[in-house]
Amino acid sequence: MKAEEAQPSTPSVIRVERSGERLRILVDGEPLPCEVDANGVTTVVSVHHSPGITITIPADRVEVVDSLSGPVDEDRKTRARTHLNSLSPPGSRKRG
Repeated sequence: MKAEEAQPSTPSVIRVERSGERLRILVDGEPLPCEVDANGVTTVVSVHHSPGITITIPADRVEVVDSLSGPVDEDRKTRARTHLNSLSPPGSRKRG
């Protein structure tokens, strides 16, 4: 199985440490590699469900890639490029 197709495991312990205005979140003992919004942590506790947290991570830019079909393999990408190039008028293709 390729690394990008591997399902992440469920953490054993998520620990939230607050000290004044600062937050530190550890997942199985490892700190998150980014800052977390101090007002953006919500605990999720419900009967008959696993506990968890919802966090807000500030960023300069957020990109979302959403696909129901899953990752596209390189062979399919190559076939798509070849097909699109065959539709282009002669001489209009980029040379690389």
